[in-house]
Order: sequence, then structure tokens, then C-alpha cells
Amino acid sequence: MDNNQYSRPEDSSKEWKLIEKALMASQQEQRTARRWGIFFKLLTFSYLFIIAAIIYGGAGKAGDGSSSFATGPHAAVVEVRGAIAADEEASADRIIGAMRDAFDNEDALGLILRINSPGGSPVQSGDRKSVV
Repeated sequence: MDNNQYSRPEDSSKEWKLIEKALMASQQEQRTARRWGIFFKLLTFSYLFIIAAIIYGGAGKAGDGSSSFATGPHAAVVEVRGAIAADEEASADRIIGAMRDAFDNEDALGLILRINSPGGSPVQSGDRKSVV
């Protein structure tokens, strides 16, 4: 009598073909699920990217103060933020240059100087370069 109760089916038997077919179907189902998962993750990422582009892309439109050039008659705006000092973004040279650009624009009807500054260097504020 055979001591081995469980024996491996023959390669050509129906049981072996059924097991192989079930394993192949399971593997194919896993591949399909993985591909759909990747597709939906990419689709979600694309939607988020498009929404972010719409939200942050509209921030630079004319009329919100970030546009450097306007078309047609307009009031030119020179915005000064921060301490006025030579090594800062709000230096006298930059402010005077921006004011000159505003006055040189023929479509500018006037100039608005918007200042949000705690002060700055007395040397910078005493800089009396001609603007006009």
C-alpha cells in the first residue's frame, strides 16, 4: 500500500489543468485590478493638478495688483513693502525706478504710491534723485 496519501496529479490530468486555469485566472484578475488602480490614481492626481492650476493660475491676472503692465488708460501703482534700506527689496533706487517707469507710460493717468513700511534708513529716505 502507498504511504503517501496525497499524490501529485499527472501533468495532463483534468485536476492539474483545472488548478492551472484557476491560478492563471487569479493572476490575470490581479493584473487587471492593479492596472485599474494605477489608472484611477493617475486620474485623481490629474484632477488635483488641474484644480490647483485653476486656483493658483488665476492669481496673476490683471487688476489684482500683480500685473506689471496695463493696457489702456489706467492709474499706475507703485507698491512699497518692508523696510526702506539699500540692501532691502524696498530700496530708494528701486522705488525711484518704478516711479520713472510709471511716469514714462503714456497711458498712465496718475500714480498711486502704496507704502506699507515701518520706516528705514535715513540715507535712503534722503535720496533726492529726480523722479520726473
